[in-house]
Amino acid sequence: MDHCHSPYSCVASYDILITQTINENPKTRVLAPSLRPLAGGAAIPHLYNQEKQVLCLYLPAAAEFDGRRPIGPQILPWAATWLYYFEEWLVSGEWSGGGIHPDMRRRSETEHPHPQQTS
Repeated sequence: MDHCHSPYSCVASYDILITQTINENPKTRVLAPSLRPLAGGAAIPHLYNQEKQVLCLYLPAAAEFDGRRPIGPQILPWAATWLYYFEEWLVSGEWSGGGIHPDMRRRSETEHPHPQQTS
């Protein structure tokens, strides 16, 4: 599923790609613009893979994604929320989207609540 999405009308537009193979959770990537130049070379928080820009939208072990439902209605709102927090991080330098960050220490959901309950 390829979709152009902007978290809010006043910010950049992003091309995202959602892929899923049988018996695997979907992977969501930002195709354009590349996130790395926007981040000024800094490591981007809340990605499963820095090089491929795979967004961390949920915790697979917590079964937050329901594979029996269509991908779009679940994943697109989570991706929009991730992009909102990404843009906020670009300005503040702090990830306030909550969740458990891959390769980073665990943050409390009560410390930084995430409206979509994603990781």
